[in-house]
Amino acid sequence: MAVIEIESSGKYAPYKQQFLFTRTAILSASQTAEVYWNGDPTKSWSPSVDSVYSGQINCLVSVINPGGGSQSYGASNVEENNILFEYVLGVSTIAHNHTYFKHSDANMNGTWTFSVNPINQGIKIEWTAPSGALNTTFKMQCIALVNSLYL
Repeated sequence: MAVIEIESSGKYAPYKQQFLFTRTAILSASQTAEVYWNGDPTKSWSPSVDSVYSGQINCLVSVINPGGGSQSYGASNVEENNILFEYVLGVSTIAHNHTYFKHSDANMNGTWTFSVNPINQGIKIEWTAPSGALNTTFKMQCIALVNSLYL
């Protein structure tokens, strides 16, 4: 029996990218807050050349001040999604988004939303506060680990 060696193509670092989106916001029920790229509200991530991004976005939010609602300090919500984001000829599309892990502590029934930013064709990630929030301070963070393919 012959042994076939498979040659490695080397390090994959140029093709794997990590992105951080974060924010702290005071919200009441059904209010929405966008998490910012690298935590900077003056900047927004967007692709610069035709490209495709496939990977996971892991989002976590916790209560750091319950305010006047029914939230409790440290209550959390986590969601992890597989996403396919395409930027072709100046137009972005979220071609696929599948939630494969989600957990919420009591009263943390808020929702994460992923969409295309119409201003710069980048990704927009938002958290909508749960029904029991009232001037509640949330700390939000999403980390995306993606395989990027430049066309």
